[in-house]
Amino acid sequence: MAQLFTHTPTWVWLLLAGLCIVGYLQTKTREVSAARLMLLPLAMMVWSVIATYQQLGAQLITLAAWSIGLVLSCGLFIQLFPARQNDYKPHNARFAVTGSWLPLMLILGIFITKYGMTVSLTLRPQLQESLNFVLSVSTVLGIFSGVLLGRAVRLLRSRQLHQAAQQQTQLVSSSMS
Repeated sequence: MAQLFTHTPTWVWLLLAGLCIVGYLQTKTREVSAARLMLLPLAMMVWSVIATYQQLGAQLITLAAWSIGLVLSCGLFIQLFPARQNDYKPHNARFAVTGSWLPLMLILGIFITKYGMTVSLTLRPQLQESLNFVLSVSTVLGIFSGVLLGRAVRLLRSRQLHQAAQQQTQLVSSSMS
């Protein structure tokens, strides 16, 4: 087992350190623009889908499993944690992001899954032909990416709620005059 870690390239550990820093920064409550809000989920989605394709092959089943995991987890997250109007700050067009350890856990989940996939395929290349392995890894990477995306989409929807409330207020005001 120690050989496994000593044979891992240094850049992988540097990447892990960088990802941990990015994840830790997510634990702080802050206000961010829409572009910045989407940066982490999109980066992690791209990284996980590329990793899946590179290591498991560019097969339709791989992309389908990843996509299903992404869509289902994103949709479920949005349903379980609906948008709130006060998450959007119209005075500076920013979103109030509550600090959370969830993004760090998801980032680590993607890293560990990808690392485990790489190690498994290095030790047993025939796993690339195993439908169970391909479906499991692809789906898990999609799920982690989907939850990150769902968190961002939920916040983006708060802008729509705020705008709808503004319009409602204007309608009521104009009908009373």
